[in-house]
Amino acid sequence: MHNSVREIAESSGRRGRHSVRRISAAIVSAALLSAGALAVSVAPAGAATTVVTAGSLAPHGAWSLEPTSNTGSFSFVTGPAATPGGAGSLALAIASGQHEWLNNYAYGACQNGPACNAPASSWTPLASVTALSFSTYRASGTTIPTINVEVDPSGSGSGYSTFVFVPNGGTIVNSTWQAWNALSPVDGTWFSSQNVGSGPFNCAPQSCNASFAQIVAGYPNAKIKYGLGINVGTGGTFAGNVDNFNVGVLGNTTTYDFENSPSAPRPVAPVPGNKKAVVSWKPPLSNGGATITGYEVQPYIGSTAQPVHIYNSTATTQSVGGLQNGKMYKFTIAARTASGTGAWSALSGGTIVGAPGRPGNAKITVAGGGVLKVSFKPPADNGAKITRFTATCTSANGGTTRTRSGVKTPVGVTGATAGKTYRCTVTATNSRGTGPKSVASPPATAA
Repeated sequence: MHNSVREIAESSGRRGRHSVRRISAAIVSAALLSAGALAVSVAPAGAATTVVTAGSLAPHGAWSLEPTSNTGSFSFVTGPAATPGGAGSLALAIASGQHEWLNNYAYGACQNGPACNAPASSWTPLASVTALSFSTYRASGTTIPTINVEVDPSGSGSGYSTFVFVPNGGTIVNSTWQAWNALSPVDGTWFSSQNVGSGPFNCAPQSCNASFAQIVAGYPNAKIKYGLGINVGTGGTFAGNVDNFNVGVLGNTTTYDFENSPSAPRPVAPVPGNKKAVVSWKPPLSNGGATITGYEVQPYIGSTAQPVHIYNSTATTQSVGGLQNGKMYKFTIAARTASGTGAWSALSGGTIVGAPGRPGNAKITVAGGGVLKVSFKPPADNGAKITRFTATCTSANGGTTRTRSGVKTPVGVTGATAGKTYRCTVTATNSRGTGPKSVASPPATAA
C-alpha cells in the first residue's frame, strides 16, 4: 500500500525557557488511505491510568501545548457523548492552514524538565514501545488527528526526525468515538518528516510509508528524543476531540485520560510573614463539572518554581510556610477536583517574606494647620525590628497628597489642604522590606 501525505509543516516551539524542535501534524485526505477495520489494542496487566488536565501542562507537568506555534484552539471539556475514559476529553479545532499539538515529554531528553538535558542513555527505545493508540471523535472537518513521535533514528543523540502515524482515512466516521492502534497496519500507516538516509524512510520527506514493525526493524537503535503526542493540522480542517492516549513500554501501558478541570483561580496580593506568606485568591469561575476539593499553591522566586503546597481544603486563604526571609515571592494557584488539577492562575503580585505585616485600624485625628495625625495598630515585625512607619494621605476632592514617616504611632502628616477630605494608609518597614499598606482610614476633613 502506498500513501502520500498532503503536507507536513516544520515549526520550532519552546517548552519552558528552552528551545525544542517540533514538527506539526501530518495531514492526509480521507481518500488517501484504503478502508479497513479499526483495531483496538488490549492494555496489558498492570496498566495504569493518568488523568491529564489543564493543570498538567508545562511548566507544572510533562505535557505542553505551545501557544506561540499552535494556531488553532484547544480546551479540556466534558464529553462529547460517552467518552472512552472518564467523563471528559481534549477538544481541538483548526481551520485550513492551522495546527494544534499536545506532546508528552516524559520519554526523552526533556523527561527531567525544560532543560531537555537527560542523556541519550535514558531515552525510551522505540523497540520497547509495546502499545501506542488513541481515540478520536470528529464532529466535522476533512482531516483527523495523528500521533507524532520525535525520534533519533540512530539512538546516538545526534539525529532527529518526526515519525507520524496517520489513521486510516477510509474508515473515519463523524460524530462517534473511534480507536486507532498505531502499531497495527490495518489502522493506518507511518511517515517521516526527514529522509533518514537508510531503512524504510530512505526517501524524500513524507513520500514513503511504513508500518511500525518495519520502522523498528529498520532502525533497531532508534529512541524517542523529545515528545510524542497528538497533532492536527495543517492541510485540512478539524473540529472534534481526542481521549485515552495509550503509551506502553515493555508491556507496561499508561492510559492518558484527558479530563475537564476547573478554570484558573484569581490571585489576590499576598501578605508577608516570617518565613511564610498569607496567600488569598478568588475561586475559579468554572469548576469543570466537578466539586472543588482543595487547592495547590506554587511559590516562585523570580522565574524559579519552588515546591508545590497542597491544601485539602476549599478555603481561599492559606498560610504558605517554608519560605526564606528576605526573598521576593510570587504565587500561582490551581484548584483540585476528583478529575485532577485545574488550570494554574497567573502569578500574583510579589511580596518580600519577612517584611512587616499590615498595620491595622488606621484613623485620622485633625490637628489644624494642615496637620493630620494618623494613628494605627503596629503590625508584627516578622523577626526584624520595624524602623519606620509611613503614612500616606490622599484626597478625593482636590486636596494635595501628603506623605510622612515616623518611628511610632501616631504619625503627623503635614501640608494637608484645608477644607479637603482625606483618607490615609500606613505601611511598616524593617530591614527585610516594606509590608503591605493598611486598609484606608475613615475620611476626615483637614483644617
